[in-house]
Amino acid sequence: MAKLSLWLITLQKDRPFSFLDHALRAGDSLLGLAHIDQLLHWSLGKTSGPTTATFLTEPLRRALQRASALRRKIRETPVIDVRDAERKAGWLREAEEALGLVRLAADLLVAAALHPEKKRRAELSDEFQYRMSLAAEAWEAVRQGSAGAPKGDANREELAALRREADALLAGRQPFHWPLEFPEVFLSGLGSRVSGLEEEGMGYRVSGMKSDSDATQKHPTPNIPDTLSPIPDIPDIRSGGFAAIVGNPPFLGGTRISTTQGSSYLQYLQLTFSSFHGRADICALFFIRSYDLIKKQGDFGLIATNTISQGDTRETGLDYIVSNSGVIYNAIPSLSWPGGAAVAVSVIHVRRGTWKGNFEIGGSLVDTISSSLEIAKQKSKPEQLHANSGKSFNGSKLDGIGFVIEPDEARILKSKDQKNTEILRPYLNGEDVNSDPNQTSSRWVIAFGERTLTQAEGYPDCLNIVRERVYPYRQTHQEERTRRNWWQFQRLRPELYHKIEKSSRVLVIPRVSKYLTCSWSSGKVIYSDATIVIVTENDAIFALIQSTIHDVWTRIQGSTLETRMRYTPTDCFETFPFPTSLQNDLTQRRRGAEAQSGPDARSPLPESHHPDTPDPRPQTPDPRPQTLDPRPQTLETIGERYHTHRKKVMLDRQEGLTKTYNRFHSPSETSADIAELRRLHEAMDNAVAAAYGWEDLDLGHGFHETKQGLRYTISEAARRVVLDRLLALNHQRYKEEVEAGLHDRGSGAGGRGSGKGGRKKKGGSEPEGQGRLL
Repeated sequence: MAKLSLWLITLQKDRPFSFLDHALRAGDSLLGLAHIDQLLHWSLGKTSGPTTATFLTEPLRRALQRASALRRKIRETPVIDVRDAERKAGWLREAEEALGLVRLAADLLVAAALHPEKKRRAELSDEFQYRMSLAAEAWEAVRQGSAGAPKGDANREELAALRREADALLAGRQPFHWPLEFPEVFLSGLGSRVSGLEEEGMGYRVSGMKSDSDATQKHPTPNIPDTLSPIPDIPDIRSGGFAAIVGNPPFLGGTRISTTQGSSYLQYLQLTFSSFHGRADICALFFIRSYDLIKKQGDFGLIATNTISQGDTRETGLDYIVSNSGVIYNAIPSLSWPGGAAVAVSVIHVRRGTWKGNFEIGGSLVDTISSSLEIAKQKSKPEQLHANSGKSFNGSKLDGIGFVIEPDEARILKSKDQKNTEILRPYLNGEDVNSDPNQTSSRWVIAFGERTLTQAEGYPDCLNIVRERVYPYRQTHQEERTRRNWWQFQRLRPELYHKIEKSSRVLVIPRVSKYLTCSWSSGKVIYSDATIVIVTENDAIFALIQSTIHDVWTRIQGSTLETRMRYTPTDCFETFPFPTSLQNDLTQRRRGAEAQSGPDARSPLPESHHPDTPDPRPQTPDPRPQTLDPRPQTLETIGERYHTHRKKVMLDRQEGLTKTYNRFHSPSETSADIAELRRLHEAMDNAVAAAYGWEDLDLGHGFHETKQGLRYTISEAARRVVLDRLLALNHQRYKEEVEAGLHDRGSGAGGRGSGKGGRKKKGGSEPEGQGRLL
């Protein structure tokens, strides 16, 4: 199909069908050499700097020279008739033969890195290098017909054995070595630039090496020295590359790479792409590979998942490119994919070097474009803040739907054996939070927690269900720990449940949703991995997270799934600089006086009441007009009012959060309850801005066009100012934390060394400022 497409698009109907055979190549373009330096260094992770001569270097260089010359001849010779095509086909066969030895060496280098045992990889790489050196030396001697050369048959057997070993480790994968597939593009300047080697008769010797040779010996058998002479870089090679690349690379979330391709493949990618830490979409790696393959002042244009400018995927790909002199000069941040698939993509054009033309985002002229596909003002990225660590958590990942049961089955199990109540819990997922007006669990879950199998056998009815419904699937799982602990959730999140065991309520955010929303929820349920839990009982924190201030930050720092936003704690919450100019009496829990007195006070819930079921007590309407609340307009009070009114709207209309906010953002919705929700949201945003000391900022609330469509939100000018000020505040807070010794020096840039658990530093004091608020 590729050959037919090229033949048709070139409109060369009079040319032979095979006239572009030399330009067609296939393989895994992420698995293999991007630079010939990697082969000369014999290191996938090193592509520059001085290398060391090995016995492989000279025969490989000669083979590369020959292949490059032949392919250049192919490219420069026009094809007029079939005889020209046949002649070029012969040259192509010769070039492929010359590259065979080099390709085997490259495959061995890659194959060693894919060995399933991590400890064995370095040893195997050294072994392959040694054996390939001897075979390459023998191959060169046989090719030249040198006196004293080894027998060709024996050497062919060794090369065949190495090929079998490489193929076994590659397991059907086909590496794509760019400089070997297109030597005329990448190796045109190879020449004789590999120094440190000196010709000696028909053979060669390595400078500084000991040898048993004498003057009459044409092909000496060298001894392996303790140290080898360095070889300088090959500058002419580095100037090569494609003038342009276009493509539509595949999309695959980073957490799914090891599941679909195996853990050794994931580790290989982490070795060869320094900015990739295993969480980004694989699409970002194609951006890096394309950037590395174009020459100076070259361009590439790719279609990408729209998460390319978001979160970990942005940090891996576009951040890397921009920080290495890449320029994004044209971008469509979000474009609906033609057809029925609910997929949004980005289209991005990048220059390697300077760009003197126009910059466009979505067809609009701008000054510059950032890696977030926004108007670039500050190129730096936010840092994770110590004060926010240990406060936000992903919910439990079951990895086995058999753990989930219907309420009726849960009642039967509890009535059958009261002990089962210890491991049966309400199960709250994102759909419950977004679509149920009551926001209560629609199902239950069998949760053995951290119990051993012996302990789980103390609940035979529940264990039998899990054994029947979960065990068969788990035995096919690629992760050994998940197969072994089949009765437990794949990700238990014990740190979350230990943290909230004494909490009466927590904030819950749907992980993937059309809108950013947070709601109060009982701390006595199991949260699915479709939810994010914020450990707090403070209404001020609700106001901050539900505000537009946090929303605009989240849409830049988080990512998306299809057309919906995805909230990631490490990127959205742990980087967010909460305001410190708050009331001195802010505490972690609600004020006892407000919770237990005044016109809202009611009798306590009966002990038999389950925390995840509707309140059975009579609901007494608040006689006070909502717009005339006498309490001061603090973040706590406005947050409480907003949540209370929104809950009333949902219950009155029997609609969930998504439908409620559909009304909220629709100009045609003019009903009094939605208008009041907008007024409260505006008041909440203003209170948040005041907490930051931004009284000078006009937020400009109204209906505005955004990337997500028409929204009732702050103006575009205010959005940019908010983002700039939050980023500056994040950097200031991070600097203060570093100076206070709250970030390990070895954790790397971005404060990413703390990990997702957000564990408190040993011996450290309780966090001040925003940490105290949380």
